[in-house]
Amino acid sequence: MVFRRKFLLIPLSFVVLLISIETIHGSEREEIKIKSIEAETIARELGYEFFLTLDNDPHLADNTGRIGRSLIERNPAVADIKYSLENPDSAEPIRAAHVDLDYVYDDDKAQQKQNLDRLLDRIKAMRINTVFLQAFSDFDGDGNANALYFPNPALPVRDDLFSRVAWQLTTRAGVMVYAWMPVAAFDVEPAFFAAHGVRRVGDRGAVPAIVDYRRLSIFDSESVKLISSIYDSLGKYAHFDGGLYHDDAYFSDYEDLHPEAVRYYKSQGIDFQSLAELHADEFLMRRWTNLKIDAWHDFTDKMTKRLQYFRPGIKSARNLYAAVVLNTDSEKWFAQSLDKAAEHYDHVAIMAMPYMENAPDPEQWLADLHTAVEDRLGTTDKVIFEFQARDWRDQTKIPTETLVSQFRDLYIKGSLSVAYYPDDFLSNHPELKTLIPGFSLEVYPYRRQ
Repeated sequence: MVFRRKFLLIPLSFVVLLISIETIHGSEREEIKIKSIEAETIARELGYEFFLTLDNDPHLADNTGRIGRSLIERNPAVADIKYSLENPDSAEPIRAAHVDLDYVYDDDKAQQKQNLDRLLDRIKAMRINTVFLQAFSDFDGDGNANALYFPNPALPVRDDLFSRVAWQLTTRAGVMVYAWMPVAAFDVEPAFFAAHGVRRVGDRGAVPAIVDYRRLSIFDSESVKLISSIYDSLGKYAHFDGGLYHDDAYFSDYEDLHPEAVRYYKSQGIDFQSLAELHADEFLMRRWTNLKIDAWHDFTDKMTKRLQYFRPGIKSARNLYAAVVLNTDSEKWFAQSLDKAAEHYDHVAIMAMPYMENAPDPEQWLADLHTAVEDRLGTTDKVIFEFQARDWRDQTKIPTETLVSQFRDLYIKGSLSVAYYPDDFLSNHPELKTLIPGFSLEVYPYRRQ
């Protein structure tokens, strides 16, 4: 009888469920947490001293009354579970290879199978935990999705390859697979893009934005319908663990001037006759920038929910330009914000690519980037630093030794989540023997088997 008075283990869980049952189908996590505290208060009033709750909290030695739980998802490796239990206050490190399915694809299906086998052997040998897997085809290299690697009603299907490769990577290499997808840069028919694409200021008013990415306007109802159909198809036809939103999710400070976008701005109290007028008003410019930043987040949140409808538990990640981290003024040039992104996504993949940014001192540039993240967020737990394995200025390969050195510089500073792009498994770059000691979870920070 004394034991029953002092300990309330499973019964408290049922109390939490009963109290929160009406909220469990809404935006419920915060509410459930509150209800859990209410249940604990009731239990203490009844004389119970120790509690096992439904909260995903570490069990701390100085908290003698509350026994936390570690919630396990996605059948992780034993080593991953061990690390999370031994390091309850730190996020699990992410080690991600960015894989381009255009490297796997081949018209000759026998050669394609050989390509896939080489990829699987390589990823398994790395002992990493994540692959960012391209779910679209960009065979002309302009960043826009020419076709997709899964059945869909909107774009051509180059090959129904994504689901097969994702499943093989999960089951044979033991990694989590994130579907790397554009947010709006889909290479649709010219007439559709002219009517429904992002617009910028031109000599004759608002014109289609064709510099860099050709993005569909997320303010346009027909564009939203098309993109939604693509993400619905991805969720229906493929097995994967998360979505990585491509770096096409940006607006310059001259975009988006699509008529639907302008009407939306006016509905939010932002009315202007010209961009010159807007740029001259710092306060109005800041409001416009924030509105566009929030629009991207709201849109990707909706796409994540569409994926989660078919694949519950799917996580989200977002590519972010380093400039918006290093210089807050550049937020208006991209309509991106590190602080806000950290609130919306499970991970923020910052493009830590000094050669692409023409940094005169790459090591110092990377150090400054890390410092800026810590200053802005107070932690790097949600951040994945994504490095470049190729210098696109002259198409040369970044030496593997350089890449590993950059990884280790971040580890020393306390950031353990890194990725690189691209993984050229066909030509063994980065060179596997050199890469593994500086990248694999088999080596640091824990042994992953």
